[in-house]
Parts: sequence; C-alpha cells; structure tokens
Amino acid sequence: AFPELFPASNAQEECIANAEDEAIERFVWGRWCDSDDVAHKSLTINLDARAHWFGPFTDLVDILEQRLGRGTIHLVRPIIENSMRSVVLLFFEWGNGSVISGGACSSATDEILGARRATSELFRHGIAATRLLSGGISPSDAYERRLHFFASGQGRELFHRRMSASGSHPVRLPSWAIRTILTHDFDDSVCVARAVLEGQTPFLGEDPRRFCL
Repeated sequence: AFPELFPASNAQEECIANAEDEAIERFVWGRWCDSDDVAHKSLTINLDARAHWFGPFTDLVDILEQRLGRGTIHLVRPIIENSMRSVVLLFFEWGNGSVISGGACSSATDEILGARRATSELFRHGIAATRLLSGGISPSDAYERRLHFFASGQGRELFHRRMSASGSHPVRLPSWAIRTILTHDFDDSVCVARAVLEGQTPFLGEDPRRFCL
C-alpha cells in the first residue's frame, strides 16, 4: 500500500514497484531456502563494516545485541540471472546457533539500500523473538512457530548447511501472474497493489524449518 495524499508522489507507480519488490524478495528467498543448488554470494559483516552497510540503522543492530546478546551478521545475495533487482538477506546469529532473519529487494546497483531495508525487518523479527524467548509465550501461528524454531537454536544445522552450500545455478524469475492495482473503499487516499510471479508458492506456509520470514 502507498498513500495518495501527495499528487506529485505518483502513488500508483510507487505502489506497483513496492509490490513487485516484495514478490521478488519472497520468490528468490524461497527458492534459495528450498534448493541448495541456488547460487549465492555471502559475507560476514564485522563491526567496522556495519556503518557502511546499515548507516542510520546501525543503532537497530546495537539494540538487538542488547536484547539477544553479541552476534554475527551474515549477508547473503542469491544470484538472479534475468533481473536488475537484487535480494539481500540478513541473518543475525547469536548464542548456541540461534538465528533470526530479514530480507529486502532493491536495485542491483544499490544493494546498500536493500541491506538497510532488510535491517529494519531483521529488527522487527528480533523484537518478536525476544518476546517469544523471554516472555513465556507459546508460538500461536505459522510465523511465530518458524521464528521460534530458528531463534531457539533448533534450526542451527539447517541454517549452517544452507550457508555452506554455495550452489551453481542462479534464480530465473518467471513472468508476472498478477500485477495490478486493487480497488477498495479508500482509493482516494491509499493505493494498494498486488504482484505475484508465475509459480510463486506461499512464502510462509506451515513448515517451521523453512527459514524465510
């Protein structure tokens, strides 16, 4: 969704672009999780490099470490062969194999923007994980079950196995199955778009071992 309060904002164009990015992120992340053969590049972001990658969002990482403990941040970029978009995945690992994640899609020429968007998502998942791990709250839905599975360390081996499998085949994006502006009762103030790629499977699903959120 994108506000239409400012005529110069070109809300429909921005809304469609955001919906496309979300669909690409989910498609690529899901393929990378499901197939060890999907190629990727990865790096570990050390303390000195955090300001470069995260900019003003570095404080969010600091807050995560205050709540969860000192950790390691892994950045993963699955290879996409037919798009000028790039997907950046961040994994924050701490303790005895506990992991949370965040992802984002951006222009392939501006992966810093993708990393900073992913940092915001990583932080939100970190807050939710803190509540699940320290508040005595039982996971109640598919999102919470998956988040708890990896944040509690149960998914450690799955995570490390996928990180160690470099893969050799890039992701090829299919055509758009749906790419449209939706009509609703608040059209005058908010633009809502939906974008789905051909063959796109549900991103969340019920399997807690699929480490994409």
